[in-house]
Amino acid sequence: MEGVPEEFHDFFVASAGVSGALIGLLFVASAVAPERIVQSSAPIRAQESAAGAYLVLINTLFVALAALIPANSLAVVVPLMAGVGIIGTVVFAGITILEVRRPGLRWMWHRLLSLGFFVWQLVLGIQLASGDTDTGILATLASLSLAFYAIGITRAWQLLGGTGHGILDGIALWRSRHGDGASRE
Repeated sequence: MEGVPEEFHDFFVASAGVSGALIGLLFVASAVAPERIVQSSAPIRAQESAAGAYLVLINTLFVALAALIPANSLAVVVPLMAGVGIIGTVVFAGITILEVRRPGLRWMWHRLLSLGFFVWQLVLGIQLASGDTDTGILATLASLSLAFYAIGITRAWQLLGGTGHGILDGIALWRSRHGDGASRE
């Protein structure tokens, strides 16, 4: 596919801006507390969360920027970024498993989900490289960007020490603070 159809232009402009802003915020967080996030003394889970957030956000940034280059084909960038994501996810997860031993079911689920999205992106990139010009591929690629943002924000939340990841965690937190519904006076 030579060049990205005009109807995707605004999405990729916004995506590049969002990715750049979120990466900048991660750099600020890393600069404010490097001993907690990026230095070798930082907990392995913090380092892995930071790496995971950077992986998905850099992925979306490069795909969006490549899509904005006139007459550029995403057939090289998409599979390349997917490959970087797959390798990074496997390496960082492997290091965490070796260090932490049993990181937990939720942790494993999140890493498998990330890996699945990167593999999906690789398949889309291969379709683009084979000359498939279906705009449905770009629509799916755009939707994957949204999934990568959700992963990046979740990883950044974990990095900052956030414990909850969803509605059920919020309900559990509320119940733990308010008991069985009895009024606290």
